[in-house]
Formats: sequence, structure tokens, C-alpha cells
Amino acid sequence: MARAGLRVLGLETEPSRRKAIEVGKMPFHEPASEPSLAETVKSESLTVHEDPREVVPNVDVIILSVGTPLSSELRPDYSQLRGALAQLAPHLKA
Repeated sequence: MARAGLRVLGLETEPSRRKAIEVGKMPFHEPASEPSLAETVKSESLTVHEDPREVVPNVDVIILSVGTPLSSELRPDYSQLRGALAQLAPHLKA
């Protein structure tokens, strides 16, 4: 989205992942993505933030990307999704 010319505000609460993104490094294995990330960070098309108050009121669209690991009974664990929604909810607009 940032490479297409949209202004992208990322929200990352985990400090080491946020720091990696801020310097254009992928915080997880994603083959061949690092050059694009570095380009969008350098051009300031993508910025990453810790506080939902800095991001949520200023955006038109929110895309969530969270883990949904499986329990030992092979049922999805939605705790990360619920946690993310709880952080975002107080800052959402109609």
C-alpha cells in the first residue's frame, strides 16, 4: 500500500519489532520484502507507532495482522485478536 502511494501508519506495541521496522528491517521472515520495507520507511510512506492514539484517529482503514495459534485441541486461540481489538476500540470513530 505504501509503495502504491498511500500513507501507511503502522502500530506495533512490541519494542524490538517496532525498532526493526523503523530502520527498514523485517521483524519476521518474509523473503525479498526487506528492500521494499526499507524504501517505504526511508520515503516516510510508512511510519510505525507504539500508541494507538497516534494512529487510529488519523486513518480511514485499519487492517489487523495478529497471530492465531492453535490450541492442543486444534482450536484457534483468538487472544491476540481480542487484545488488539481492546487496544483499538477506545480510539475508533464512527
